[in-house]
Amino acid sequence: MPDFLKITLPLIGAVVAWFVNQWQQRSRDDYLRKEKLYRDLLDAVQGFYENPGGPVPASTGLQPISGQSSRLQNFLDQVRLAWLYSPDDVIRCAYAFLDLIHEDRDPKPTKPEMELALGNIIAAVRGDLFRPRFFFWERTKLTGAEYRHLKAR
Repeated sequence: MPDFLKITLPLIGAVVAWFVNQWQQRSRDDYLRKEKLYRDLLDAVQGFYENPGGPVPASTGLQPISGQSSRLQNFLDQVRLAWLYSPDDVIRCAYAFLDLIHEDRDPKPTKPEMELALGNIIAAVRGDLFRPRFFFWERTKLTGAEYRHLKAR
């Protein structure tokens, strides 16, 4: 019996170590993939800030006023892609942001409302990227209200 254990225990240990390694590698690859997709989503948000003239037209033909249609369309494309990889919270925050900036909205959104809506998207993205793995505590406690969009002059 001891000879059996000398062979079996190391074999079981090696199999468990291989599964853990594969799981960690897959988790890392998923994180890197999501990070790239979220980076593209957040880069596309710039189209809304380079149009200081106000909100964009309604979703029937979401076109910006000052020639930013390709950047805004890029944001809409990224939101559509988010359906493939994002949790519900990120998608809901993205659509809340889009609902807020519609031209048809009355009363018009204020700049703090728009900043909060964008901050909520970023907080949801952080919540997805930094969600707990083995442990149960949260790795981020930032909220959408704490986000500020700054631009160098």
